[in-house]
Amino acid sequence: LQDQMLNIAVEKEQPVMAEEKQKLIRDSASNAKTLQEIEDTILKYLAEATGNILEDESLIETLDKSKKTGNEIKKAQIASEASEKRIDIMREKYQRLAFRCQLLYFSVADMALVDPMYQNSLNWFINMFGKGVGPGGADDAPEEIVKADARIEARIDLIIDFFTYSIYKNVC
Repeated sequence: LQDQMLNIAVEKEQPVMAEEKQKLIRDSASNAKTLQEIEDTILKYLAEATGNILEDESLIETLDKSKKTGNEIKKAQIASEASEKRIDIMREKYQRLAFRCQLLYFSVADMALVDPMYQNSLNWFINMFGKGVGPGGADDAPEEIVKADARIEARIDLIIDFFTYSIYKNVC
């Protein structure tokens, strides 16, 4: 649940960064697939080779192409790892918000043990959370706090307070 809430918070608060993370994941998978295809092609040529493999021009061309492609992919992977670290550092700032959401959800879920009228779904909870994050969420936040990355901790404090109070009001 904490990871799910973290993903929702980052997607709503930092949509550009969340999209970049998704793009990095897709690119990484694509690069891995390309490397696998190259490896399969090389193995196929080696298995089908007859005689001296050093005289097989198609095999030599394939090896040359695969070396160039492999080097390009390695460079791209190094760049994407740096970007991913930067994104993960930003995501880490939202961990305490996700942890608080997890605590609130299980507190609300345990209220059903007191009386069945307090039963609420996870979907309801996520919708409530969505009202407190992203554009238009936590409306009590001053504009300079909403937009400034340097003040992200203050923004998270406002979201936590807003969401906690919203849950309290809705449960009451």
